[in-house]
Amino acid sequence: HIDGVNTARPIWLYAAGQPERLANAARLESETAAASARLFADDLPEAERRLSQMATTAPGNVGIRTSRASVWRSRAWPRRAEADLKIAETQAPRALSVEVEQGLTALDLSEWRQVEALSDDIITRFPENLSARRLARLWDVHNKAELRIEGEYGFGGGSPLTGNRDRGLQAVLYSPPIAYDWRVFAGAGHAGSRFPEGKGDHDWTFAGIDYRVRDLSAEAEVSRHRYGDGGKFGGRLAVAVDLDDHSQIGVAGEILSRDTPLRALRNGVRADGVSAFYRWRAHERREVRVSAQALWLDDGNARLTTLTQATQRVYTRPLFRVDAGFDLSAGFNSRSNVAYYSPDAEVAALPTITFTQILHRRYQTVWDHSLTLGAGGLWQRDFGTGAILSAGYRQSFTTNDVFTVSGGIGALYRPYDGDYEPDFRASLNLTYRF
Repeated sequence: HIDGVNTARPIWLYAAGQPERLANAARLESETAAASARLFADDLPEAERRLSQMATTAPGNVGIRTSRASVWRSRAWPRRAEADLKIAETQAPRALSVEVEQGLTALDLSEWRQVEALSDDIITRFPENLSARRLARLWDVHNKAELRIEGEYGFGGGSPLTGNRDRGLQAVLYSPPIAYDWRVFAGAGHAGSRFPEGKGDHDWTFAGIDYRVRDLSAEAEVSRHRYGDGGKFGGRLAVAVDLDDHSQIGVAGEILSRDTPLRALRNGVRADGVSAFYRWRAHERREVRVSAQALWLDDGNARLTTLTQATQRVYTRPLFRVDAGFDLSAGFNSRSNVAYYSPDAEVAALPTITFTQILHRRYQTVWDHSLTLGAGGLWQRDFGTGAILSAGYRQSFTTNDVFTVSGGIGALYRPYDGDYEPDFRASLNLTYRF
């Protein structure tokens, strides 16, 4: 509809007795609306192309620059949006559209004091404006406490890796921000399963502090673990740095790592570990993440695992999208004659395809579901090559900016030491701000 309206409006107007042509303000309005329609329909590349072309033609137009900044922010390029808004600020420093976009961009960049100043100024001057109220709402949500709960339950035949009827549950509570940049948190978790040699259980509690500023986030925590033979204290430190709009790196170190296989814990084996990752995100449709982890288990085994994940959007409609993925993982252990699954070397490649459909969307309420299918291969030293098949279905519901819940079921069929084992599991994740 908006394309039809836009085509019907001429770019120039000619008035009788007027020797010079006049720019048609209505055409500018419909051109901007046509670009915004692509933004709301999730066609961000086309929205960016249209607005960039308009910004080149009319570099002094503040509305076009703020609209393009909105698109760049939606493409996860807040620094690029910030640069555009700085130019717009020189022309209209207190324009509502400029300040709103600056506030939203500052929120993405963890510039908390700037968000507060802009939100307070806008809501004071325009208390009934919906854009002003939207920014104020997001700032209010940011200043709430946050509860995260995640759990899963496996009901497969009992693989050497996870055991039989394995389960896991963790809850963590974050405080509201303290002095803008800090949050304290505390949580607890449980993991358990059944193995041929008996039940394995791991209970843990932890508390720590979270720090978030522009280009940097960090968490430090202390933890206490119980494996059925008394309690032990551990700790974790993780740091992530944003290099620019596309790249992020991070490192973490952990004493009594929670990634230690539960079967190893069942047999009295503990582990410390370090990990690192690099993420490159071209835009909302393409991302590559490379990570590596080293675990030193106290039975003398040294374990190294690597994982490369890539995603690429292949189809987009307003309520439907298709994403292709590819996971390449590798694992190496210095010892294989241990009580838990510990192959000398294995490499797995798993291409996937994910279909996501939005079932309902109204403002900040979104209900969607997705189906992921994968088929690939796995090579394990001394056991040759085998096939990997995976499938997963998930539903997610978000409302009022403060509540998100998602749940799903999944199936994995792959070999362990040459023997195929099916693995079926259900999972649930919940986030609530209050």
